[in-house]
Amino acid sequence: GEEVETHATFVDHDKKRIHYRLSMFHKEKKYLAATNEVLSLYVDLNQRKVVEFDPDRIKVMNEFIEKNLSNFNKEKLYFINKLKK
Repeated sequence: GEEVETHATFVDHDKKRIHYRLSMFHKEKKYLAATNEVLSLYVDLNQRKVVEFDPDRIKVMNEFIEKNLSNFNKEKLYFINKLKK
């Protein structure tokens, strides 16, 4: 019955994947209750296959990362160095 606050943190991407982290904080006591680091594939459901992002989507993701990079500490995220751009 306790309230939590959830944060989705976009970390990085390559041509076919998005790397992000989900964090859950106790709303009243302000402690980190849980985290989940995720690497998702971009799938075209018509082809039922992993495909590359459209150039427009890549642009939006790059602009978001650039705009918010100074607010993010990626020290404990491990996938980022393995993405192939």
